[in-house]
Amino acid sequence: MNDWVNFFIVLLCLGGAIILSSSGCKRGALSAELARKIVHMTMGVVAMSFPWVFQTTLSVQVLGGVAFLTLLLLKKSSTKLSLGSSLFSIQRASIGELLFPIAIAWLFTIGKENPLPYVIALLLLTFADAFSALVGTKYGKRHYTTLSGQKTLEGSLTFFGIAFLCTLIPLYGFLNLPITALLLLACTTAVIATYVEGISSHGLDNLLLPIIVYFTLDYYLYQAESALWGRFIALGLLSLLVIFLHPKNSFDGAGSLGCILFAFIAFSMGGLYCLIAVLILFGYHLLIIKKYDLSSQLSQSITVIFWIAFIPLTWLTFARLEVISIQNAQVLFITNLTAITAMLSAGTSHHLGLSKLSIWTTILFSILGLLPLTFLAPFKVTFLFVPILSVILAVFIFRVKASMPSELIYWISISGLALIHSLVVQFLILKS
Repeated sequence: MNDWVNFFIVLLCLGGAIILSSSGCKRGALSAELARKIVHMTMGVVAMSFPWVFQTTLSVQVLGGVAFLTLLLLKKSSTKLSLGSSLFSIQRASIGELLFPIAIAWLFTIGKENPLPYVIALLLLTFADAFSALVGTKYGKRHYTTLSGQKTLEGSLTFFGIAFLCTLIPLYGFLNLPITALLLLACTTAVIATYVEGISSHGLDNLLLPIIVYFTLDYYLYQAESALWGRFIALGLLSLLVIFLHPKNSFDGAGSLGCILFAFIAFSMGGLYCLIAVLILFGYHLLIIKKYDLSSQLSQSITVIFWIAFIPLTWLTFARLEVISIQNAQVLFITNLTAITAMLSAGTSHHLGLSKLSIWTTILFSILGLLPLTFLAPFKVTFLFVPILSVILAVFIFRVKASMPSELIYWISISGLALIHSLVVQFLILKS
């Protein structure tokens, strides 16, 4: 059947789901949350057929754009509480319904030729996300804090269970792998997906979840079983460590989940030395919180983890794309992470009036945080300059923190200086 015939069939399915669920919502037969999830699941189930229905990525990209614009116009129009009540009657702020068609178009573009990860990613987005929201809303009693408010432990456990089954069953049906490898794949994917859903806010999980699940499966499907065991054990130990130490740090629930994901991604992409650097950073954080009794003064969210992790992980990504060598990426990851943390430490100490913390502790941490570099020969001599650069950057931020006009400018300044730091280090490496 022609792609453009299928195009209009899919639009009719989407329109029919919105109209029927909105009718049920208006008549009181469906709650706003249930009506929204019915549309969500209908879109997901229909989209699972795309690798076998559409021949070109362009048709799905156009379909995603049309669906996005239609939903946006519906959300902004006066009919959003009548015709669009199934999507827009919920009380919390969310752009998830707008991100859903974008996620499907993006996922299809990268996954058309690899349908198994594509379908599994959509299964998790369609069923695990929907049922966890319904269970959390109705039965959730144990809450943790996110940027958009609160999520529930019951909802997250439901998400994990359904995500595990939605991953294991397709893998078992389509891959000829030992059952142990399949269980490791399913469990690791489900845990990562649960953490991504836990840290997401305002509907961002509709975009982040399928993309991260797809890349997780695409990366791990052809790994040896020994590598799968190593990743699974690392993820389990990191989870236990951060969850056990959660009362002792300054991160909220989503921030703690972000710590686990950051450490695990650093280990998966950069190896043991990058993981050690992250653990030194986390240990330094715990030490400062305890020494200065800051747990009641600081409350940090996933935003902090994002700004700390963004540039260091970018270097590891470049290594995976073979733009730079893995050894250079490890060096840049460790030095960048140390510089960002030193600047953050200096800025926080200034904000809290801890003048003694700003310089000497920063110097000590800069040296300690760079210890993993001593194992990355042949660049050891070059790294003698790095602690000095880190401290200079930290002192600079310490002095200008008071004049920062907003938190965003503050983080952009830290990231910009860290990027300059990375380029200087890269120059020194090439000259060594």
